[in-house]
Amino acid sequence: CDLDFLPGSTADVEYASLTSARSFRFVVRSTDANIAEALTARNPLGCESEVLQSCRRVCLVKVTVPPGATGAFRVDQASVQKGGAVPLPVITVQPGAVVPGLRVGAWWKHVPTLSARVDNATINHVSWYAGDGDFVAISSAIASASLYAKGSGSIYLLDIEASGRDVEVKWRQPNDRFCAATDLPPATAEFLPASDAWDQCDIRSILDGTDEVTNYAAFSLLRSTYDADSNGRVTKDEFTTALS
Repeated sequence: CDLDFLPGSTADVEYASLTSARSFRFVVRSTDANIAEALTARNPLGCESEVLQSCRRVCLVKVTVPPGATGAFRVDQASVQKGGAVPLPVITVQPGAVVPGLRVGAWWKHVPTLSARVDNATINHVSWYAGDGDFVAISSAIASASLYAKGSGSIYLLDIEASGRDVEVKWRQPNDRFCAATDLPPATAEFLPASDAWDQCDIRSILDGTDEVTNYAAFSLLRSTYDADSNGRVTKDEFTTALS
């Protein structure tokens, strides 16, 4: 099912689906049956026959977030069956919504194909661990984010407000496909590389010796830990022995 976060005056959860796709279960608070703590929504009909495989018409969950809400919303996606249709559900934080926290998947369990879109909204913190989904934020305010696209997914942060403060970016992209830009003039903004290559998960300057002064301790630690015979090459046996 698709999932929408909407602005509103009171907290509310709404589940809607086609009759043939209806399958859900609410978990309410033990002390108050009017308060929902969790919702499991399944879509046995699937979305592959829909335009662009969009799930919104078939199954949609709406969460209304009132001003001053606290805590974090946790979202997960069931595993995709091998040989079955690949679902493409989308989380959308609608314009004007203020979400205190959003946690999608976890570092030990990436959601398979769940994408997220934040459109002119605000999120205090978001963590998103996905396989083949995309994360897109447009003209939104995000205080902090931990975003991981493990498979073919991509991450786009477009027109994100960051005036008057530094933005720290730590990234790991083996194909060097990373792009950053600002609309501020050079007199008021500049890009500063990290002082330590480890901060950017990039150890090339350590291995090729071009930054031995800054990274001498790290280089020595690598060699003493993994290169037992100090020949400049780490074999499989040396590596597994060091890990054990």
